[in-house]
Amino acid sequence: MLKVLTINWSRDGGSIAEIIKNIEERLNTKCQFYHCYQVGGPAGENEYRVASWNVTRFYYLLARLVGIKYGIGNLPTLGTLNYIRKVNPDIVHVHCPNFYNL
Repeated sequence: MLKVLTINWSRDGGSIAEIIKNIEERLNTKCQFYHCYQVGGPAGENEYRVASWNVTRFYYLLARLVGIKYGIGNLPTLGTLNYIRKVNPDIVHVHCPNFYNL
């Protein structure tokens, strides 16, 4: 079965999350889906939340102090890369990865 990993800012809300949901519904019998996200509730099965809200706020503050908006969060990035290696997806579908901690 084909493994698909989506990376998006939000798990539940917004137009892009709706697109991901529609893709998953259409291909549900042909693919196994995994989701990597920043905003939303606790991660369920086949999901990975990049960081808690407290970690996100820390990197948000650090980004403002240092002046680097993206690419400042080494630990959440390493966690995300480890999750990608663990899942070993056939397709990675990147939508909106612009969280402060990646």
